[in-house]
Amino acid sequence: MKLNPVKSSNIKAIGYEGGNLHVQFASGKVYEYEGVTEKDFADLAEAKSIGSKFAKGIRNNYKGRVLTQKELEENV
Repeated sequence: MKLNPVKSSNIKAIGYEGGNLHVQFASGKVYEYEGVTEKDFADLAEAKSIGSKFAKGIRNNYKGRVLTQKELEENV
């Protein structure tokens, strides 16, 4: 999945495909959130503060997991 850079102090890039949201944090770790609605992704992508919108709209509403290096390489 292609990750698109965003302007945020904590989030480096985001990507969305088939209900799966990938979020790359400033630390370099990439998390996957499953079942994210297109509306929630659009709201995140268009937010004035990506980090704040993520904290309120994604982190608390969807279960996330860290992707392994192997998974990241398979998704390129």
